[in-house]
Amino acid sequence: MGYYKYVNKPLIFIPGILGSLGEDIIPGYGKFDFGIAEYIYRPFIEGLINMGYEEEKDLYICFYDWRKENRYSAKQYLLPIIEKAKERTGVENVDLLCHSMGGLLARAYIQSELYMYDIDKIIMIATPNAGSANAYYFWEGGQLPESTVGDNPFLNMLWKGFVWYLKASKKKDDMCILHSEFPSVKELLPSEEYGDYLIFKGASTFVPINSMKCKNTFLNILNRYKDLSHSYGVLTDLICGTDKKTNKYIQVSKSNTEEKWWDGQPYNNINTIFGDGTVTIESACNMCGRKHFLESDHTDILYDSLPIIRDILNRPISPYAIMTNMKNRISPLYSIIIKNAKNINIKLNNINMNICNGKGDIESEKILFKKLSENDYWIMIEEGNMEFVDIFIDYIENEKGTIVVYKKEFEGVKKILEKTSINSYKTVLYH
Repeated sequence: MGYYKYVNKPLIFIPGILGSLGEDIIPGYGKFDFGIAEYIYRPFIEGLINMGYEEEKDLYICFYDWRKENRYSAKQYLLPIIEKAKERTGVENVDLLCHSMGGLLARAYIQSELYMYDIDKIIMIATPNAGSANAYYFWEGGQLPESTVGDNPFLNMLWKGFVWYLKASKKKDDMCILHSEFPSVKELLPSEEYGDYLIFKGASTFVPINSMKCKNTFLNILNRYKDLSHSYGVLTDLICGTDKKTNKYIQVSKSNTEEKWWDGQPYNNINTIFGDGTVTIESACNMCGRKHFLESDHTDILYDSLPIIRDILNRPISPYAIMTNMKNRISPLYSIIIKNAKNINIKLNNINMNICNGKGDIESEKILFKKLSENDYWIMIEEGNMEFVDIFIDYIENEKGTIVVYKKEFEGVKKILEKTSINSYKTVLYH
Protein backbone atom coordinates (compact mmCIF):
# COMPACT_ATOMS: atom_id res chain seq x y z
CA MET A 1 0.00 0.00 0.00
CA GLY A 2 2.95 2.27 -0.55
CA TYR A 3 4.33 2.24 3.01
CA TYR A 4 7.84 3.53 3.46
CA LYS A 5 10.52 0.92 3.96
CA TYR A 6 12.53 1.55 7.09
CA VAL A 7 15.49 -0.42 8.36
CA ASN A 8 15.51 -0.60 12.14
CA LYS A 9 15.92 -3.03 14.99
CA PRO A 10 13.27 -5.76 15.19
CA LEU A 11 10.36 -5.10 17.53
CA ILE A 12 8.93 -7.78 19.81
CA PHE A 13 5.43 -7.25 21.16
CA ILE A 14 4.47 -8.95 24.44
CA PRO A 15 0.71 -8.96 25.15
CA GLY A 16 -0.74 -8.92 28.64
CA ILE A 17 -2.48 -11.56 30.71
CA LEU A 18 -5.27 -13.30 28.72
CA GLY A 19 -3.63 -12.10 25.49
CA SER A 20 -2.33 -15.47 24.23
CA LEU A 21 -4.08 -18.73 23.49
CA GLY A 22 -2.51 -21.96 22.30
CA GLU A 23 -1.87 -25.64 22.86
CA ASP A 24 0.14 -24.91 26.01
CA ILE A 25 -2.91 -23.27 27.61
CA ILE A 26 -5.80 -25.34 26.22
CA PRO A 27 -4.79 -28.77 24.83
CA GLY A 28 -6.25 -29.20 21.37
CA TYR A 29 -6.36 -25.48 20.55
CA GLY A 30 -3.41 -25.54 18.16
CA LYS A 31 -0.68 -22.95 17.56
CA PHE A 32 -0.50 -19.75 19.54
CA ASP A 33 -2.49 -16.65 18.60
CA PHE A 34 -4.34 -13.88 20.43
CA GLY A 35 -7.42 -16.06 20.93
CA ILE A 36 -10.51 -14.08 21.85
CA ALA A 37 -8.19 -11.18 22.78
CA GLU A 38 -7.64 -10.74 19.04
CA TYR A 39 -10.49 -8.24 19.40
CA ILE A 40 -8.16 -5.78 21.16
CA TYR A 41 -4.69 -6.80 19.95
CA ARG A 42 -5.07 -7.35 16.20
CA PRO A 43 -6.03 -3.71 15.42
CA PHE A 44 -3.02 -2.62 17.48
CA ILE A 45 -0.73 -4.87 15.44
CA GLU A 46 -2.24 -3.37 12.28
CA GLY A 47 -1.25 0.04 13.64
CA LEU A 48 2.36 -1.17 13.96
CA ILE A 49 2.24 -2.57 10.42
CA ASN A 50 1.11 0.86 9.24
CA MET A 51 4.37 2.19 10.65
CA GLY A 52 6.27 -0.04 8.23
CA TYR A 53 6.79 -3.14 10.37
CA GLU A 54 6.23 -6.57 8.85
CA GLU A 55 5.32 -9.63 10.90
CA GLU A 56 7.97 -12.33 11.12
CA LYS A 57 10.52 -10.00 9.50
CA ASP A 58 11.04 -7.11 11.88
CA LEU A 59 7.90 -7.51 14.01
CA TYR A 60 7.49 -10.53 16.28
CA ILE A 61 4.79 -11.43 18.80
CA CYS A 62 5.80 -13.20 21.99
CA PHE A 63 2.82 -15.40 22.77
CA TYR A 64 3.14 -17.21 26.08
CA ASP A 65 1.30 -19.17 28.73
CA TRP A 66 0.23 -16.19 30.83
CA ARG A 67 -0.93 -18.48 33.64
CA LYS A 68 2.68 -19.39 34.45
CA GLU A 69 5.13 -17.42 36.56
CA ASN A 70 6.85 -14.65 34.60
CA ARG A 71 10.37 -16.00 35.16
CA TYR A 72 9.29 -19.26 33.55
CA SER A 73 7.72 -17.41 30.61
CA ALA A 74 10.84 -15.28 30.15
CA LYS A 75 12.96 -18.38 29.66
CA GLN A 76 10.44 -20.55 27.85
CA TYR A 77 8.87 -18.00 25.49
CA LEU A 78 10.60 -14.60 25.37
CA LEU A 79 14.22 -15.71 25.11
CA PRO A 80 13.59 -17.96 22.06
CA ILE A 81 11.70 -15.14 20.28
CA ILE A 82 14.57 -12.72 20.92
CA GLU A 83 17.08 -15.23 19.54
CA LYS A 84 14.84 -15.83 16.51
CA ALA A 85 14.52 -12.10 15.79
CA LYS A 86 18.28 -11.52 16.10
CA GLU A 87 19.12 -14.48 13.88
CA ARG A 88 16.66 -13.53 11.15
CA THR A 89 17.63 -9.84 11.05
CA GLY A 90 21.33 -10.18 11.79
CA VAL A 91 21.27 -7.56 14.55
CA GLU A 92 22.55 -7.75 18.11
CA ASN A 93 19.77 -5.79 19.86
CA VAL A 94 15.99 -5.71 19.74
CA ASP A 95 13.26 -3.41 21.05
CA LEU A 96 10.48 -4.64 23.34
CA LEU A 97 6.91 -3.29 23.33
CA CYS A 98 4.80 -4.60 26.20
CA HIS A 99 1.22 -4.31 27.38
CA SER A 100 0.21 -4.79 31.02
CA MET A 101 1.75 -7.98 32.47
CA GLY A 102 3.87 -8.27 29.33
CA GLY A 103 6.06 -5.57 30.84
CA LEU A 104 6.65 -7.68 33.95
CA LEU A 105 7.63 -10.62 31.75
CA ALA A 106 10.15 -8.37 29.97
CA ARG A 107 11.55 -7.21 33.32
CA ALA A 108 11.80 -10.84 34.47
CA TYR A 109 14.18 -11.36 31.54
CA ILE A 110 16.23 -8.15 31.76
CA GLN A 111 16.63 -8.41 35.55
CA SER A 112 17.78 -12.03 35.53
CA GLU A 113 20.81 -14.15 34.88
CA LEU A 114 19.30 -14.99 31.48
CA TYR A 115 19.87 -11.46 30.20
CA MET A 116 22.14 -11.28 27.14
CA TYR A 117 22.40 -7.45 27.05
CA ASP A 118 20.43 -7.47 23.82
CA ILE A 119 17.59 -5.03 24.58
CA ASP A 120 17.94 -1.47 23.31
CA LYS A 121 14.51 0.03 24.11
CA ILE A 122 11.57 -1.15 26.17
CA ILE A 123 8.14 0.48 26.01
CA MET A 124 5.73 -0.52 28.75
CA ILE A 125 2.04 0.28 28.26
CA ALA A 126 -0.12 0.14 31.41
CA THR A 127 2.28 -2.21 33.20
CA PRO A 128 1.58 -2.72 36.94
CA ASN A 129 5.19 -2.24 38.02
CA ALA A 130 4.15 -2.01 41.67
CA GLY A 131 1.17 -4.37 41.31
CA SER A 132 -2.59 -3.91 41.17
CA ALA A 133 -5.17 -4.07 43.96
CA ASN A 134 -7.58 -5.86 41.62
CA ALA A 135 -5.42 -9.00 41.76
CA TYR A 136 -6.32 -9.41 45.44
CA TYR A 137 -9.91 -10.32 44.57
CA PHE A 138 -8.90 -13.15 42.32
CA TRP A 139 -5.95 -14.51 44.30
CA GLU A 140 -7.57 -14.57 47.73
CA GLY A 141 -11.23 -15.02 46.74
CA GLY A 142 -11.40 -16.39 43.20
CA GLN A 143 -13.60 -13.53 42.02
CA LEU A 144 -13.45 -10.22 40.15
CA PRO A 145 -13.91 -6.70 41.51
CA GLU A 146 -17.21 -6.08 39.74
CA SER A 147 -17.42 -2.35 40.36
CA THR A 148 -14.24 -1.63 38.40
CA VAL A 149 -13.88 -4.48 35.93
CA GLY A 150 -17.47 -3.88 34.90
CA ASP A 151 -16.28 -0.61 33.36
CA ASN A 152 -14.23 -2.70 30.92
CA PRO A 153 -16.67 -5.41 29.79
CA PHE A 154 -14.23 -7.09 27.44
CA LEU A 155 -11.68 -7.83 30.18
CA ASN A 156 -14.52 -8.93 32.44
CA MET A 157 -15.84 -11.34 29.80
CA LEU A 158 -12.36 -12.74 29.20
CA TRP A 159 -11.74 -13.44 32.89
CA LYS A 160 -15.18 -14.90 33.56
CA GLY A 161 -14.96 -17.07 30.45
CA PHE A 162 -11.51 -18.46 31.16
CA VAL A 163 -12.29 -19.21 34.81
CA TRP A 164 -15.60 -20.87 33.92
CA TYR A 165 -14.00 -22.99 31.19
CA LEU A 166 -11.17 -24.06 33.48
CA LYS A 167 -13.54 -25.11 36.24
CA ALA A 168 -15.84 -26.88 33.78
CA SER A 169 -12.90 -28.76 32.25
CA LYS A 170 -11.40 -29.71 35.62
CA LYS A 171 -14.84 -30.46 37.09
CA LYS A 172 -13.69 -28.79 40.29
CA ASP A 173 -14.43 -25.46 41.90
CA ASP A 174 -11.94 -24.52 44.58
CA MET A 175 -9.11 -22.13 45.30
CA CYS A 176 -6.45 -24.82 44.89
CA ILE A 177 -7.37 -25.13 41.21
CA LEU A 178 -7.18 -21.38 40.68
CA HIS A 179 -3.82 -21.07 42.45
CA SER A 180 -2.28 -24.03 40.65
CA GLU A 181 -3.56 -22.91 37.24
CA PHE A 182 -2.96 -19.15 37.59
CA PRO A 183 0.25 -18.61 39.62
CA SER A 184 0.91 -15.47 37.54
CA VAL A 185 -1.95 -13.63 39.27
CA LYS A 186 -0.02 -13.68 42.55
CA GLU A 187 2.72 -11.75 40.72
CA LEU A 188 0.19 -8.97 40.04
CA LEU A 189 -0.60 -8.37 43.72
CA PRO A 190 0.53 -5.01 45.16
CA SER A 191 4.21 -5.05 46.10
CA GLU A 192 5.98 -3.44 49.02
CA GLU A 193 6.51 -0.30 46.92
CA TYR A 194 2.75 -0.09 46.32
CA GLY A 195 2.34 0.15 50.08
CA ASP A 196 -0.46 -0.91 52.43
CA TYR A 197 -3.71 -1.30 50.53
CA LEU A 198 -6.13 -3.17 52.83
CA ILE A 199 -8.12 -1.20 55.42
CA PHE A 200 -9.90 -2.91 58.32
CA LYS A 201 -13.67 -2.45 58.54
CA GLY A 202 -14.78 0.20 61.01
CA ALA A 203 -11.28 1.58 61.40
CA SER A 204 -8.88 3.79 59.56
CA THR A 205 -5.97 1.44 60.14
CA PHE A 206 -4.27 -0.37 57.29
CA VAL A 207 -3.28 -4.02 57.24
CA PRO A 208 0.54 -3.84 57.07
CA ILE A 209 1.52 -5.28 53.70
CA ASN A 210 4.57 -6.98 55.20
CA SER A 211 2.38 -8.90 57.66
CA MET A 212 -0.08 -10.18 55.03
CA LYS A 213 -0.23 -13.91 54.39
CA CYS A 214 -0.26 -13.44 50.61
CA LYS A 215 2.74 -11.45 49.39
CA ASN A 216 4.06 -10.66 45.93
CA THR A 217 7.58 -12.05 46.36
CA PHE A 218 8.24 -11.76 42.63
CA LEU A 219 7.65 -8.00 42.41
CA ASN A 220 9.22 -7.32 45.81
CA ILE A 221 12.51 -8.79 44.59
CA LEU A 222 12.20 -7.31 41.10
CA ASN A 223 11.64 -3.80 42.46
CA ARG A 224 14.61 -3.92 44.81
CA TYR A 225 16.77 -4.11 41.70
CA LYS A 226 14.53 -2.15 39.31
CA ASP A 227 17.34 0.23 38.37
CA LEU A 228 19.27 -2.62 36.72
CA SER A 229 17.71 -2.03 33.31
CA HIS A 230 18.68 1.66 33.53
CA SER A 231 22.24 0.76 34.49
CA TYR A 232 22.35 -1.69 31.56
CA GLY A 233 21.58 1.22 29.21
CA VAL A 234 18.08 0.07 28.28
CA LEU A 235 16.03 3.10 27.17
CA THR A 236 12.70 2.87 28.99
CA ASP A 237 9.38 4.56 28.19
CA LEU A 238 6.33 4.19 30.42
CA ILE A 239 2.91 4.90 28.91
CA CYS A 240 0.36 5.35 31.67
CA GLY A 241 -3.43 5.68 31.57
CA THR A 242 -5.32 8.10 33.76
CA ASP A 243 -8.72 9.71 34.40
CA LYS A 244 -10.44 6.34 34.92
CA LYS A 245 -11.87 5.14 38.22
CA THR A 246 -9.32 2.65 39.55
CA ASN A 247 -9.26 0.58 42.73
CA LYS A 248 -6.43 1.81 44.98
CA TYR A 249 -7.42 0.54 48.43
CA ILE A 250 -9.76 -2.24 49.58
CA GLN A 251 -11.78 -2.13 52.78
CA VAL A 252 -11.97 -5.58 54.37
CA SER A 253 -13.49 -7.37 57.34
CA LYS A 254 -11.70 -10.20 59.07
CA SER A 255 -12.38 -13.47 57.28
CA ASN A 256 -14.29 -16.26 58.99
CA THR A 257 -13.16 -18.94 56.56
CA GLU A 258 -9.88 -20.80 56.17
CA GLU A 259 -10.52 -21.50 52.49
CA LYS A 260 -10.12 -17.95 51.17
CA TRP A 261 -9.84 -14.26 52.07
CA TRP A 262 -6.94 -15.04 54.41
CA ASP A 263 -6.08 -11.37 54.84
CA GLY A 264 -9.67 -10.09 54.98
CA GLN A 265 -12.90 -10.22 52.99
CA PRO A 266 -13.59 -7.14 50.82
CA TYR A 267 -16.77 -5.14 51.30
CA ASN A 268 -15.82 -1.84 49.64
CA ASN A 269 -13.24 -0.19 47.37
CA ILE A 270 -11.58 3.19 47.65
CA ASN A 271 -10.92 4.55 44.18
CA THR A 272 -8.66 7.06 42.51
CA ILE A 273 -9.08 8.70 39.11
CA PHE A 274 -5.32 8.56 38.61
CA GLY A 275 -5.28 5.24 36.79
CA ASP A 276 -6.55 3.35 33.75
CA GLY A 277 -9.28 1.34 35.53
CA THR A 278 -6.86 -1.48 36.34
CA VAL A 279 -3.44 0.05 37.10
CA THR A 280 -2.79 3.24 39.06
CA ILE A 281 -0.40 5.86 37.72
CA GLU A 282 1.90 5.32 40.71
CA SER A 283 2.22 1.64 39.85
CA ALA A 284 2.69 2.16 36.10
CA CYS A 285 5.33 4.83 36.78
CA ASN A 286 7.28 2.76 39.31
CA MET A 287 10.35 2.50 37.05
CA CYS A 288 13.08 4.79 35.81
CA GLY A 289 12.23 6.11 32.36
CA ARG A 290 10.35 8.72 30.37
CA LYS A 291 6.70 9.02 31.37
CA HIS A 292 3.79 9.57 28.98
CA PHE A 293 0.21 10.10 30.19
CA LEU A 294 -3.01 9.44 28.30
CA GLU A 295 -6.63 9.81 29.36
CA SER A 296 -7.40 6.23 28.47
CA ASP A 297 -8.40 2.88 29.96
CA HIS A 298 -6.45 -0.36 30.17
CA THR A 299 -7.30 -1.50 26.63
CA ASP A 300 -7.99 1.72 24.69
CA ILE A 301 -4.54 2.89 25.74
CA LEU A 302 -3.07 0.50 23.18
CA TYR A 303 -4.52 2.45 20.25
CA ASP A 304 -4.21 5.86 21.85
CA SER A 305 -0.48 5.24 22.38
CA LEU A 306 0.34 4.51 18.72
CA PRO A 307 1.50 8.08 17.91
CA ILE A 308 3.74 8.06 21.00
CA ILE A 309 5.17 4.66 20.02
CA ARG A 310 5.81 5.91 16.50
CA ASP A 311 7.83 8.85 17.88
CA ILE A 312 9.77 6.71 20.38
CA LEU A 313 10.76 4.22 17.68
CA ASN A 314 11.36 7.00 15.14
CA ARG A 315 9.18 5.35 12.53
CA PRO A 316 8.09 7.07 9.34
CA ILE A 317 4.45 6.59 8.40
CA SER A 318 2.64 6.77 5.08
CA PRO A 319 0.05 9.56 4.80
CA TYR A 320 -2.37 6.85 3.66
CA ALA A 321 -1.94 4.77 6.78
CA ILE A 322 -4.96 4.63 9.06
CA MET A 323 -4.34 4.39 12.79
CA THR A 324 -7.05 2.13 14.15
CA ASN A 325 -8.69 3.32 17.35
CA MET A 326 -10.66 0.94 19.52
CA LYS A 327 -13.05 3.72 20.51
CA ASN A 328 -14.49 3.62 16.99
CA ARG A 329 -15.34 -0.07 17.35
CA ILE A 330 -18.36 -1.68 18.88
CA SER A 331 -17.96 -3.23 22.32
CA PRO A 332 -18.92 -6.87 22.97
CA LEU A 333 -22.45 -7.60 24.15
CA TYR A 334 -22.43 -11.40 24.55
CA SER A 335 -19.71 -13.89 25.44
CA ILE A 336 -20.79 -17.47 24.73
CA ILE A 337 -18.86 -20.65 25.52
CA ILE A 338 -20.20 -23.99 24.29
CA LYS A 339 -18.82 -27.40 25.26
CA ASN A 340 -19.26 -30.74 23.44
CA ALA A 341 -20.98 -29.27 20.38
CA LYS A 342 -21.21 -31.14 17.08
CA ASN A 343 -23.03 -28.40 15.21
CA ILE A 344 -23.95 -24.78 16.05
CA ASN A 345 -26.39 -22.62 14.11
CA ILE A 346 -26.53 -18.90 14.88
CA LYS A 347 -29.09 -16.47 13.53
CA LEU A 348 -28.18 -12.83 14.10
CA ASN A 349 -31.15 -10.74 12.97
CA ASN A 350 -31.56 -11.99 9.40
CA ILE A 351 -28.08 -13.52 9.00
CA ASN A 352 -27.71 -17.30 9.36
CA MET A 353 -24.32 -18.77 10.30
CA ASN A 354 -23.25 -22.34 10.91
CA ILE A 355 -20.32 -23.91 12.76
CA CYS A 356 -19.77 -27.60 12.14
CA ASN A 357 -16.80 -29.71 13.25
CA GLY A 358 -14.74 -26.63 14.01
CA LYS A 359 -15.35 -24.92 10.67
CA GLY A 360 -17.80 -22.12 10.18
CA ASP A 361 -19.25 -19.74 7.63
CA ILE A 362 -19.09 -16.78 10.00
CA GLU A 363 -19.71 -13.80 7.73
CA SER A 364 -20.69 -11.11 10.20
CA GLU A 365 -18.06 -8.67 11.45
CA LYS A 366 -20.06 -8.58 14.68
CA ILE A 367 -19.01 -12.12 15.64
CA LEU A 368 -15.59 -13.32 16.80
CA PHE A 369 -15.40 -17.12 16.81
CA LYS A 370 -12.65 -19.36 18.22
CA LYS A 371 -12.43 -23.11 18.53
CA LEU A 372 -10.97 -23.84 21.97
CA SER A 373 -10.46 -27.56 21.67
CA GLU A 374 -12.24 -30.54 20.17
CA ASN A 375 -15.97 -29.66 20.18
CA ASP A 376 -15.52 -26.61 22.47
CA TYR A 377 -16.12 -23.07 21.16
CA TRP A 378 -15.97 -19.45 22.32
CA ILE A 379 -18.09 -16.87 20.52
CA MET A 380 -18.07 -13.12 21.13
CA ILE A 381 -20.92 -11.09 19.67
CA GLU A 382 -20.56 -7.33 19.40
CA GLU A 383 -23.18 -4.77 20.26
CA GLY A 384 -25.02 -2.92 17.52
CA ASN A 385 -28.33 -2.85 15.68
CA MET A 386 -29.24 -6.25 17.06
CA GLU A 387 -32.75 -7.45 17.83
CA PHE A 388 -32.01 -11.03 18.83
CA VAL A 389 -29.54 -13.90 18.64
CA ASP A 390 -31.03 -17.33 17.95
CA ILE A 391 -28.72 -20.25 18.82
CA PHE A 392 -29.35 -23.92 18.09
CA ILE A 393 -26.80 -26.51 19.25
CA ASP A 394 -26.44 -30.17 18.33
CA TYR A 395 -24.35 -31.79 21.03
CA ILE A 396 -22.13 -34.86 20.69
CA GLU A 397 -24.28 -37.95 21.03
CA ASN A 398 -24.49 -39.39 24.54
CA GLU A 399 -22.42 -36.50 25.89
CA LYS A 400 -23.61 -33.71 28.14
CA GLY A 401 -23.22 -30.41 26.36
CA THR A 402 -23.12 -27.06 28.08
CA ILE A 403 -23.68 -23.45 27.05
CA VAL A 404 -22.81 -20.48 29.26
CA VAL A 405 -23.66 -16.91 28.26
CA TYR A 406 -22.34 -13.65 29.73
CA LYS A 407 -23.96 -10.36 28.81
CA LYS A 408 -22.83 -6.78 29.22
CA GLU A 409 -25.36 -4.87 31.28
CA PHE A 410 -25.45 -1.40 32.78
CA GLU A 411 -23.93 -2.52 36.09
CA GLY A 412 -21.28 -4.76 34.56
CA VAL A 413 -21.10 -8.24 33.03
CA LYS A 414 -23.44 -10.95 34.30
CA LYS A 415 -23.94 -14.61 33.60
CA ILE A 416 -27.46 -14.81 32.11
CA LEU A 417 -27.51 -18.46 31.09
CA GLU A 418 -25.83 -21.75 31.98
CA LYS A 419 -27.55 -24.85 30.67
CA THR A 420 -26.46 -28.48 30.36
CA SER A 421 -28.38 -30.68 27.93
CA ILE A 422 -28.13 -33.94 26.01
CA ASN A 423 -28.40 -34.13 22.22
CA SER A 424 -29.59 -30.58 21.44
CA TYR A 425 -30.52 -27.19 22.90
CA LYS A 426 -32.03 -23.97 21.57
CA THR A 427 -32.08 -20.49 23.06
CA VAL A 428 -32.91 -16.96 21.94
CA LEU A 429 -31.04 -13.98 23.38
CA TYR A 430 -32.76 -10.60 23.10
CA HIS A 431 -31.00 -7.25 23.12
